[in-house]
Amino acid sequence: MAVPPAAPSAAAGGCGAVPEPACSFTDHAADEASFEVSWWRWDGEAWNYAGLDVRPALPGAGGAFRSAAPAAGGAGAPGRGVYGARAVACGGGACSAPSALATAAFAPEALGCGPGGSAGAPVCRFRDRSAGESSFRVSWWSWDGAAWTLHGDDAHGGEPGAGTAFASAIPRAADGSAPARGVYGAMAFACGEGGRACSAASAFEWAAYPPEAPSARGCAIGAGGRPVCAFADNAGGEASFRVSWWSWDGAAWIFVADGIADAAGGAGSAFASSLPGAGAPQAGLHYGAWASACGAGGACSAPSPIRWVLVE
Repeated sequence: MAVPPAAPSAAAGGCGAVPEPACSFTDHAADEASFEVSWWRWDGEAWNYAGLDVRPALPGAGGAFRSAAPAAGGAGAPGRGVYGARAVACGGGACSAPSALATAAFAPEALGCGPGGSAGAPVCRFRDRSAGESSFRVSWWSWDGAAWTLHGDDAHGGEPGAGTAFASAIPRAADGSAPARGVYGAMAFACGEGGRACSAASAFEWAAYPPEAPSARGCAIGAGGRPVCAFADNAGGEASFRVSWWSWDGAAWIFVADGIADAAGGAGSAFASSLPGAGAPQAGLHYGAWASACGAGGACSAPSPIRWVLVE
């Protein structure tokens, strides 16, 4: 009875789709005469046989061989989609068991996130490495200060083509409202026909979507001789504000302390902060403050202009 040779193995990271689906395998048979690679195509629900690639060349034990997906109908290029391949080693009248299925669907490359959407909302960009996958799915997540929570998916039906970039903006909430201010991140998948067979995820990238900065209204001496600075909320209901206090020594601003002021009624309403600390302010110094609006996950706006008052 013929003894089958050792089965090939799929090379780690050895599949790609540029310029056509192709996978690499490692030979473990040492002196077998040929290899057969069966190719399969995902239709969204199941793998369908797509053709056979016979490799008579013998790389030798530990060597690698590469197989490309057969052309549809024996001519032209393979159809667009997600492909998989299994290899067997044949010799002496017997063939090995097939290798594990290797898939030729490259994850998109993450290019980073930054402002670019409406009102400065983050947009994340990716580069297509799939050479014609039928769609892309971008998974968006929000940071609550302790963990990432799924926000929603943004589906892209277009085919950018290998090496080209595509962008995704934060999807609207389930009720159709604009996304709240906060910290958001995204990762992308390349998906084949039917949108169900997808690549591994790209690297995860994130960016802050901070509230709009408050407006500075001015400072004055308040109760007990302490400086008080007033600001107007432009954030439309963000939960808190951070007020940073400074003193002027005649040459530079010196940090004193941070204070917290709660939101007071939404956009356009005023809030105030007095100089923090138990000690009396030093006479003859100017004290100033600027404020930032802070949203979910610690996303804070740029500071307002600084305003100051002299303590006499």
